[in-house]
Amino acid sequence: MLDEAGWTARDADGYRTKDGARLSVSVIFPAPGLTDNRDQLISAIAAELHQNIGLQLDLQLVTNGEYTAKAKENAWGAYPASWPGSDTSLIFRLVGPGSVLYGNSPHGGVDPQIIALNDQSAATPDVKKRTELYKQLQKIAMDQGYILPLYNPTYQIAATRKVHGLSFETRIDSPSSAYDVWTES
Repeated sequence: MLDEAGWTARDADGYRTKDGARLSVSVIFPAPGLTDNRDQLISAIAAELHQNIGLQLDLQLVTNGEYTAKAKENAWGAYPASWPGSDTSLIFRLVGPGSVLYGNSPHGGVDPQIIALNDQSAATPDVKKRTELYKQLQKIAMDQGYILPLYNPTYQIAATRKVHGLSFETRIDSPSSAYDVWTES
């Protein structure tokens, strides 16, 4: 597919080029939000993409202010978010109106099909029908390249019975702050 699109030449580093430009995708992430090892995952994916297809995946860790400025300038790249959870509506928080990734950005807004499917799912109390609608929404979001599922983080906590106050954030199914954790003496 890349050859057909004209990305046939390679530069000295082995990346594909076309008309002198390197095939590159920027992954821009606010460094303060880096709470897991996703930078290591992205680096490993970047190495595989370089080796296998000649694509440069350029991870840029920036400040929150720099990220916001890039979004306003429509100069942001891929965003490596993870939104695990048991509620299928979480996908709409990524790609719906007012969403983290697309709702308030100046690059064209939200796909009308996504809005329609979300509205239909919000109007039905039938869980099976709602799940099916969100599957359709997810397929559109993946087919259009709005999201690309790479991994779903799993969190585990192990502790003895003397440890108390451990909990998970239900909104995002991740461990809560350790502020309320205490141990028996």
